[in-house]
Amino acid sequence: MPFRIPKVNMSHEEFERFRNNFLKSANQISANKRIEYTNKSDDVLANFINVGKRLDITPLKAVMVYMNKGFDAMNTHAKTGNQYSDENFIERCYDLCNYSILAAAIYTTTHTEHTNENNTKPNRDGISLSVRHDQNGPKPTKWNELQRDSQT
Repeated sequence: MPFRIPKVNMSHEEFERFRNNFLKSANQISANKRIEYTNKSDDVLANFINVGKRLDITPLKAVMVYMNKGFDAMNTHAKTGNQYSDENFIERCYDLCNYSILAAAIYTTTHTEHTNENNTKPNRDGISLSVRHDQNGPKPTKWNELQRDSQT
């Protein structure tokens, strides 16, 4: 029996509504779980720091373990079409969204290569982090010379 790709489509407006609702739900789940995982600490990254210490790994590796667990469960669901636990596919997507944000927060607190052109402190506001893909590649002499190719 040949594999059939299901018809999938969503308008820009439908996607905007979906994304806004998705992020609202993910934020609420994050707020609820933060209470449990931080164990009343003011540090929202405390769980990954503690797990990392117990396992002798970095907090970033600890959060990646959690993310990979979610990916594994989602892959099983995608392959089999079955749900084997009380968390459904969308709930796992919420978790991965939240873990991605936590991983980015951990990364920006532990890596200093996110500096601006004046080599001052890294931008930690979570809004405009940018990383050059080739850290060893040449840096443009003037950023305003950068232009988007019509093909991109």
